Amino acid sequence: MNGLNLKKDEIQKQLAEKIKAANCFCLTNITARTGKIRMILKYILTSEDSAVVIYPELDIRQSWVDDIKNWEFEGHIKFYTTRSVEKITETPDYLILDEYHAYSQNQILQLKKYVNKHHIRKIIGLSGSVSEETAAMWYEIFNLRVKVSYLIEEAVNDGVVTDYSILVKSVPLSDKKTIVSGKIGSIYYRSEKQVFDSISYSISLESNMLRLKMLRLQRMNLIKKSTAKLELTKKLLSDYKDERILVFTGLTEVADNLGIPSYHSKNNEKSIKDGFLKGKFNQLAIVNKLNTGITFPNLSKSIVNFFDSNPENMFQKINRITSLEYDNPSK
Repeated sequence: MNGLNLKKDEIQKQLAEKIKAANCFCLTNITARTGKIRMILKYILTSEDSAVVIYPELDIRQSWVDDIKNWEFEGHIKFYTTRSVEKITETPDYLILDEYHAYSQNQILQLKKYVNKHHIRKIIGLSGSVSEETAAMWYEIFNLRVKVSYLIEEAVNDGVVTDYSILVKSVPLSDKKTIVSGKIGSIYYRSEKQVFDSISYSISLESNMLRLKMLRLQRMNLIKKSTAKLELTKKLLSDYKDERILVFTGLTEVADNLGIPSYHSKNNEKSIKDGFLKGKFNQLAIVNKLNTGITFPNLSKSIVNFFDSNPENMFQKINRITSLEYDNPSK
């Protein structure tokens, strides 16, 4: 075991002891790349234990399957997505809530019914990007608190994850009149900037909450598919053409128009994901995919073409590149 893995092992053991001290009934906020799954498999569960793991994305399940194989774990684990909680019939020794920050309020309520019905007492929530709002919701509904934390600042200082910097690139909205407006018989064209200003002005005057919500969504969608941002992203990809880069976008049409492979709900062939992970190509654009539960080897840059107001989502994107690599000390 190399120095990095020895350090991770020590930290995992310490965090597991804190979870046990909380009677294995707690939420955790442990930064990505620390090895949360291995911590559970090696220091919490035994071969005599049964566990149910709930997860919001299929790639997370695969991470568990891989680690179970890698660490030759012989316990009894069953997996369910957050959308199939009502199908669970087991009464396990442990309930593991992986990436619990991504669960909807309705899914949390479904879990509460399941836990009450089966009288489950050992519940561990795993995440590395938990907002105060999310933590408060879990406590209010489920009476679970964040009792174990290991934040990214600690992980950087301990040499478990890489330090990182964020470079903000600003670009003005396009003034080219390419957006079709008007009605049949009176069609005209406006620029991104004109449409943005028009929507923003309407928002400043609107008092109806439903109409206000619709206007804000219109403005957000305009930003998502901005051609100005698209062209800047293409330029950055060209500038770093020899580097491995993961691009986060908000729309499939943006991902598909960057001139690099894309992976999303309309183009989700496993060969695309595996090709990038295995280094068959160096640049990949994604839309709401691979945000959690996946480690990208030899990845040192990402481009965030779009992000929303949710800090948990943004932190998950950052976490994709902070994995410290023992054979890549200059990362």
